[in-house]
Amino acid sequence: MKILVIGRTLPLKSSDITGIFEFEQAKGASQIGYNVIYGFVDNRSIKVMRSINKVDKEVRDIKTIGYYLPIGGITKKIYDFIKYKLFKKMFNNAIKHYGKLDIVHIHFPLININSKIIRFLKQQDVEIVITEHWSKVLNKALSNREEGILDLLFKESSKVIAVSSNLEKALSEYNKKFEYPFKDNIFVIPNLVDSVFSYIPLEKSENFTYATVGRLVNMKGNDIVIKALAEVIKKRPNVKLYIIGDGPERKSLENLIKDYYLDNKVIITGYLSADEIKEFYKEINVYVTGSKIETFGVPVIESWLIGRPVIIGDNHPMSSEVNKANGLIYEYYKDNTYKNLAEKMLEVQDMKYEYEKIALDCYRNFSRQNVLARLDEIYRSLSSGN
Repeated sequence: MKILVIGRTLPLKSSDITGIFEFEQAKGASQIGYNVIYGFVDNRSIKVMRSINKVDKEVRDIKTIGYYLPIGGITKKIYDFIKYKLFKKMFNNAIKHYGKLDIVHIHFPLININSKIIRFLKQQDVEIVITEHWSKVLNKALSNREEGILDLLFKESSKVIAVSSNLEKALSEYNKKFEYPFKDNIFVIPNLVDSVFSYIPLEKSENFTYATVGRLVNMKGNDIVIKALAEVIKKRPNVKLYIIGDGPERKSLENLIKDYYLDNKVIITGYLSADEIKEFYKEINVYVTGSKIETFGVPVIESWLIGRPVIIGDNHPMSSEVNKANGLIYEYYKDNTYKNLAEKMLEVQDMKYEYEKIALDCYRNFSRQNVLARLDEIYRSLSSGN
């Protein structure tokens, strides 16, 4: 079976990991025996991307075809027309080089395609599968144009997937608004986690160490974690915080660290590879996040697979999976959120966890193997006509 996986872009630079979830799933589908081509049409603004280029080669053993053309910000009508033309060109090149496609699996569909593209795909004798990740769907903040695209996707897609139960619920609520609702189930299949993440023992240290992982952007709430640590230190000074990641908020976070006199307590590592993150976890006791909104939360799964408990807000999509054996939950969107987080950061120091059991329990539910098995079921159901 030949599958064209559509992502936002090709994640090649450590400073820009856009597209990493989509490309990782393309790799995973290839690993379980599918003939996969990864395609993209990257039209982000010139403020983000200045390249006008084409990719047509194997990237990390995945056949890849894509275009870069920074037109973000122009009128939607012209933007949609150019996007459609480039998508059609990419699609036809994929067929020319690799033969007839069976499935087109589109991630972030409200970002990656439009109504013209959906109608084009319906003429191509392919099954359409979509996976939604976007926080804008979770917030129910779609524009009329975006709702129109989603409505058409529900009409024309064979399978609809969400990366979390919260996102599935949001999609279902949108679906109820439409005149001709999607008749099949909306499936929940989590994002794939890099196979490097597995149990690693905790090394003894004089400090109790927290970590938060992700891009340094406002929505990740790293400022909340820093402020919470400042509260923790008032009662228990032998602590340390690693902020693992990089991004546009780095300078403001560094200034916040100085304002709270935490220079010797908080370390911003910059971007780290999966192997490097795992190495850091040898001395990390618990993962924490101040994230304002997530549609899944890969670092939570990575931390559990390594065998570490987590502290997340009650607004987090993984909050339903947290129990006393694998972490704590604090109240978000309440007054003084950072103080709520600080209370749990103090409480966790007195908890006793079975680290290896955390890893084993997570593996049963969220391992790469299990996620790919669920994806395989979707693809097989389409090949059998179900």
